Amino acid sequence: MIQPSPSRTRLSPRAALAGLAILLVAVLAPSPAARGAGLAESLLAEPRPALLADIGREGDAGRGAIVFHAAHLACLKCHAVGTGPSPLGPDLARAPEGIPAGEIRAHLVDALLEPSKRVLPAYRGVTIVTDDGASRTGILARESPEEVVLRDAALPGGEIAIPARSIEERVEAQVSLMPAGLPNLLGRRGEFLDLVAYLEAIATGGPERALALAPDPALVARSGPADYERDIDHAGFIADLADPGRAREAFERGAATYARVCANCHGTPEAPGSLPTAPRFATHRFKAGSDPLSLYRTLTVGVGQMVPQGWMVPSQKYDVIHYLRETFLRDRSDLAYVAVTPEYLAGLPRGASRGPAPAATDPWRLHDYGPFMAATIEPGRDGRPPVRKGFAVRLDPGGEGIGRGRDFALHDLDTLALAAWWRGDGFIDWEGINFDGRHGAWPHSVGTLWLAAPEGPGWADPDTGSFDDPRPLGRDGRPFGPIPWARMRSVHHAGDAILLDFRVGDAAVLETLRLEPVSAAVAPAAGGAGPDGARVPVLTRSFSFGP
Repeated sequence: MIQPSPSRTRLSPRAALAGLAILLVAVLAPSPAARGAGLAESLLAEPRPALLADIGREGDAGRGAIVFHAAHLACLKCHAVGTGPSPLGPDLARAPEGIPAGEIRAHLVDALLEPSKRVLPAYRGVTIVTDDGASRTGILARESPEEVVLRDAALPGGEIAIPARSIEERVEAQVSLMPAGLPNLLGRRGEFLDLVAYLEAIATGGPERALALAPDPALVARSGPADYERDIDHAGFIADLADPGRAREAFERGAATYARVCANCHGTPEAPGSLPTAPRFATHRFKAGSDPLSLYRTLTVGVGQMVPQGWMVPSQKYDVIHYLRETFLRDRSDLAYVAVTPEYLAGLPRGASRGPAPAATDPWRLHDYGPFMAATIEPGRDGRPPVRKGFAVRLDPGGEGIGRGRDFALHDLDTLALAAWWRGDGFIDWEGINFDGRHGAWPHSVGTLWLAAPEGPGWADPDTGSFDDPRPLGRDGRPFGPIPWARMRSVHHAGDAILLDFRVGDAAVLETLRLEPVSAAVAPAAGGAGPDGARVPVLTRSFSFGP
């Protein structure tokens, strides 16, 4: 994947190409340590005739199609297989130009193991250095006396238009834009044999063969930018921020998103983040560019260990980018803050769409999770410790899932204790990384808390009768892990009821909960009024013991 990122540091073409080669390896290939003893090196060391024979004898084109379409290899970001234009490299469902039919297999092996051994002129990278010191790299799409247009791999199918009058230097790459070492991303030698078998099959069989071999979408985890990313009005988004009112609103929205999703890893101006490999923006050197478009690309397609943020729509990305630039970059002295000039806006990819609006509803609230949920949950918001291995069940009847209930109970699967019981609309507040994306947080119960048991074993040690907690303490000073004399085994459905199946000592135990209907005559005996003045219901815990 190429990152043709504008930079305020003036680079010679050779330096720009060297940086590009490093970036390509960093983004698409394994680490240097992995490459030192990787699959690619072992395949290169094999006698080539034996390797080619094994491809014909053991390679399976159907399995190879699944390998090719796997998201982590990103093959389709650069290559087409017979449908539509090829974003960057050659269409692989066409016979390689100038290669005899009997040599296609050997050519494909060379292309994967030694990609710079033979690079067709039409697919050589071009680096252009402009008079403002920025360098841009891509495949030449077309040129005229007024402009040069490059195909940009970071936004598949996207183009960069560079005014001819601004071009200071132009150099063709002498190495392939496809980095060496990509086979190291495969799990085993057999996957390489399958991959070459697939590429040979579609190169000789054409688009029809590629269509026939296309894998079931369920078998591959394909991910990539949404289709609307091809037509985004980047200049419009960025130009809007010249208006003080719009800039202030974007900053506030971006600050909220950054605090919720980004700050835990990347830190704030006052404190570092919790992830050592995540850059601190106040001091980070942005290898993929720190101008607005480059930051947008990083959020859209990822770079290095940063995965694409597919949940963000374009407006959310530019809100966060504006906050990041104004908070972390504006006052830096190393030119990390790239000024937005008319020339910069004119060089952005052309588009007419603002993309979809941010979701008006939270999908994690609408999802039907079924009648129970395993999650770390804190009973209430009064500072009680969260139940790390919480198992929440819906007590009132209803087939719309736990999130649509009104009565809930929470077990601790480490201690096998009934940890909490509450009533209210909403179940939990849906905070946490697996719901709203918030880092360093967990959900809390919502509503009236009828019961919040102290932390500790729910069953005594069968040998001593003691409820003392022997578990080790974590860094937070709290015990963690299961109690040694009890073990959770499974969960069973019995009609509307959920049964926990566990062992205490040598005894098998089944436990289920039921919310009892309470008549007016029984209500006083059930405890009278609850914390909010409401009539207290009755919760029955039922146990079935084995021998």
